[in-house]
Amino acid sequence: MGNLSGTEISEDILSPTITIGHSADINSSVVPEAFLTSPEATSLFENWYSKQSNPDAAAALLKNLKQLSLSPATLQAALLFLQYQAADDFPKEFEYKTSIDSKASFSDALPLYHRMLKVQQFPVRPKNSEQAELTLRMLLTVLGDVQLLTVFLVLQLQQLKQLDSLSPKERDETAWTALHVHAPLAGRLGIFWIKAEMEDRAFRQLEYENYQNLKKKIARKRSDRSESVEIISEKIRHILTEAGITHDVQGRYKRFYSIFQKLEKVENNFDRIQDLIGFRILVNGIDECYAALSFIHENWTPIKNRFKDYIANPKSNGYQSLHTTVTDSQNGPLRYLRPIEIQIRTHKMHRMAEYGVAAHWLYKEKRQPSIEKKAGQIEVSLAEQSKAESHNETMPLIDLFSENIYVMTPAREIRELPQAATPVDFAYAIHTEVGNRMTGAKTNGNITRLDSSLQSGDTVEILTSPRQEPRKEWLDFVKTRHARNKIKHALHERDREVRRKEGFEML
Repeated sequence: MGNLSGTEISEDILSPTITIGHSADINSSVVPEAFLTSPEATSLFENWYSKQSNPDAAAALLKNLKQLSLSPATLQAALLFLQYQAADDFPKEFEYKTSIDSKASFSDALPLYHRMLKVQQFPVRPKNSEQAELTLRMLLTVLGDVQLLTVFLVLQLQQLKQLDSLSPKERDETAWTALHVHAPLAGRLGIFWIKAEMEDRAFRQLEYENYQNLKKKIARKRSDRSESVEIISEKIRHILTEAGITHDVQGRYKRFYSIFQKLEKVENNFDRIQDLIGFRILVNGIDECYAALSFIHENWTPIKNRFKDYIANPKSNGYQSLHTTVTDSQNGPLRYLRPIEIQIRTHKMHRMAEYGVAAHWLYKEKRQPSIEKKAGQIEVSLAEQSKAESHNETMPLIDLFSENIYVMTPAREIRELPQAATPVDFAYAIHTEVGNRMTGAKTNGNITRLDSSLQSGDTVEILTSPRQEPRKEWLDFVKTRHARNKIKHALHERDREVRRKEGFEML
C-alpha cells in the first residue's frame, strides 16, 4: 500500500466487507477470489463461514490461503474439503452435475478434493518413527501436487492452532504427528515458516514443562538480547551503507524448538547456547551477497569451519544463502564477544527460503493463467526453469513423488510396495503365512481381484483360510521378489511333500 502522511493505510480499513447470512461479516480482502467466482462457490463459502465459531481463526486461515496465490482449482478443492470432510457428507448431485459438464464450477477441483479425502483415512498418530516416515511418503504420493500439499499443510497448521477444542489424547496425537510428519514434510518442501510454527506449537503441547522452563530462561535474557540485536543491526547497516550496498537487515530470535534441540547437544546447559539471536541480510543480487560477506568478514572475525556457501551449492530443496558466524573484533562489552550468526541472501532467495516450492508460483505464476501441475510434470517443469535461471539462482530439483506406493492394513499400518503391486504382494509383505493362506482381498471395503493394482492410500484387508495354499498362477502377476520367492518356496515344499507321500505308497 502507499504511504499517506507518513502513516501506512491498513488494508482492512480500505477493504469492503462481505455479509454472510444475517449476522456475520468478513473483510473481503482475506477471501480468495476462487471462493467467489461462481454462485456455487459463493454459496459453499458462505455456508462454511456461517458455521465458524471463531471468526478470527477462520479469517486467519483464509488469509493464509489467499497469500499463497494458489490455482483456482486447488482453492476450490480446499473449500470443498472445509465443507465436506467425509465422503458421506458430499452431495451426490454435486458430483453428478460436474461429471456431465466439464465446464461446470468445481470440475477441475473434484479430483483434488478426492485426494484430500483419501488423506483423511491416514493414521492420526503413526505408531513409531518408521511409520511416521512412511506416512510422510504416502502423503507425497497421494496428494501428488505441490500446491495441494501446501494447502494440506496450511490446514494442519490451523488444526494445531485450535488444539483446545480437542480432547487431551487428541491434542497429543495431533501434536506428535505435526512434529514427526507434517513439520518434516514442510521442511522437505522448503516451506520453513510452516515448519517452524508447527514445531513450536507441537513442542509446547508435548513438552509443556520444558517449554515453560525454556521460555523463562529466554525471558531473563530478553533485555540483553534486544539491546544486542539493535546494536549489531545498526553496525551491519553502517558497514553496508559505507560500502554502497543496498540492503535490508533483519535481527531474528531463534525458535523455541530449535533452542530446545540445541540444549540436548550441550547437556541441557542453557548458558552454553551462545547463538540465541541471528541476523539476515537481504540484497539485490548474487554479486552483492559475496561483497556483503567480504565487508562483514573485514569488520568481524569469522569463526573457522562455520561458513557455508549454499548459493554455489544449494540444498536439495532449492535453499540458497551464505551462512557465516563471526565474533566481534572490537574490545566491547563481554556480551558482544559471543558468536554472531549471519545469513546473506537475495530477496528472491529469501522468498524461496520462506515458501520453498510454493515460491515458484507465488511470485511467478500468479501473473500467468494458472494450470494444475500433475506429479509427472513437476520435476520436468522445475528442471526446465532451473536451466533458464541466471546467476546460478536455481529452482529446486526435488524428488517429491516416489516410484513406490504406500498401502495400509485395516489397523492403519503402512507397507511400502512397488508401483502396480497387487493384494498378493501386500499379503506377503505382512507375513508369509498371511500370503500362503490368502483366499481373497478387500480394497477400501470392496472385494477386489488378486491381480488388481493397488494405489497409494488404499486400505487393504486380506481374507485367509487355514486350508488355502499358494497357487502357481500367482507367479504371473506378483511384482515383488519377496512374494515370488515365498510362493516358489511354498510350491516347492508342497510338491516335495506330494512326492514323499507317493514314495511311501510305492514302498
